[in-house]
Amino acid sequence: VDAFNDNGGSIPEPNATNGILYTPTMVSWFQNQGKYLDADDITLDQVKPGYAVFFKVKPPSDGVDRLNHAAIVYSVTPGQGFTTVESNAGYRSMFYPVDDTGHFLDVSVGSKTISVEGFGTP
Repeated sequence: VDAFNDNGGSIPEPNATNGILYTPTMVSWFQNQGKYLDADDITLDQVKPGYAVFFKVKPPSDGVDRLNHAAIVYSVTPGQGFTTVESNAGYRSMFYPVDDTGHFLDVSVGSKTISVEGFGTP
């Protein structure tokens, strides 16, 4: 939350009642603010550093098929992909590539497959 807000965003500070750190709640917040971009509707050219990015990691650790991970876009490499800052993953940074048309490709990490599903904009 702090990294996003430091880049011009305005996510509410987490507390015991708002559940904002739960990925589905955060996605709903962005959608309700009109600040959510579905990954199927955009290409890499529209992604900016500082955006929140939401993923579906499969298979999910809790068995529920939903958006279940979030990160912050740290940098964008035109025509190639974007790099994130991750806080609660086994890795602290990850590069997510795109295909020749700028659409997001899945990434495999061990037995998991990570799909870019959407972005939250400041």
